[in-house]
Amino acid sequence: IRFIVALLFMVLAHSGVCHAVSPYDNWALPEGWLLAAYPTYYEASEFKGNNGSTVIPNLGPKVYQTAFRSTYYNKSLLPHTFGFTALLPVGRTELRGDSDSGIGDLSLALGYWFVDDPSSKNYLVAGSYVDAPTGSFDKANAANMGKGVWKVRPMVGAAKRIGDFDLEATLYYNVYEKNRETGVTAGSETIFESYAGYYILPGIILGGNVNALYGQDRRLNGVSVPDTGTRKFQAGP
Repeated sequence: IRFIVALLFMVLAHSGVCHAVSPYDNWALPEGWLLAAYPTYYEASEFKGNNGSTVIPNLGPKVYQTAFRSTYYNKSLLPHTFGFTALLPVGRTELRGDSDSGIGDLSLALGYWFVDDPSSKNYLVAGSYVDAPTGSFDKANAANMGKGVWKVRPMVGAAKRIGDFDLEATLYYNVYEKNRETGVTAGSETIFESYAGYYILPGIILGGNVNALYGQDRRLNGVSVPDTGTRKFQAGP
C-alpha cells in the first residue's frame, strides 16, 4: 500500500505544486539578469475519486518549498531577444509519516521571442524546458523532493498589454522519461496556462490564473494502465 500511495502522490506532484504563468513571464524584458523567489506552502487532507468518495483518508501531504529563479535576457546577439532560465526548488515534503528535505529537480529553459515589439507590447516566445532529476528519490519513501526522471517540455507563449491589462497564455507539451526504480512512465501532458491582471496602481497588479492539463495514461514497464491519465483544471487569484 505504501508503494501505491507513493505512486498516487507522484502523479499529483508531477503536475501539482508548479510554477504557473506569472506577470511578465512571456515578456521580452530588458537585457540583463532577473532574480526571483517563489515561496509555496501546500497541504491536503485526503484523496478522492471522481465520484466524490474518499479513496485514501488522512493522506497528509505537506510541501514547504521556495523555488529560486534566475533568468538572463540578451538583445544583442540575435535579431530578437532570447532568454535562459534556471529554476531550483528547495524545501521539505511530507506524506503519511515519510519526509524528505533538500533540493528538488532543476529546471533549465531556453526561449526566443519571434515577436518582440515593446512599442505595441506584443510578444510571442517559443522554447523548451528540461527538468533534470537532481532531487532525491527513493521508491520506498512516500515523500520525495525529486521525481527520479528527466522531463522535456516544449512551449510557446504570448503576451499582450492593453491599457492597464496584462494578458498572457502559454501552451506546453510535457514528456517524461521512464522511472527506472518503479518502471512507471508518466503520461505525456498537454498543459495550457493563462494569466490576466489589472494594474490598480503603477506598481501593483491584481489578477488570476486559469489553467488546464490533459495527461495520457501512465505506462508500467511499457504497458499502458487504463484510466490513469491526469485531468486538472485550476482557477484562482
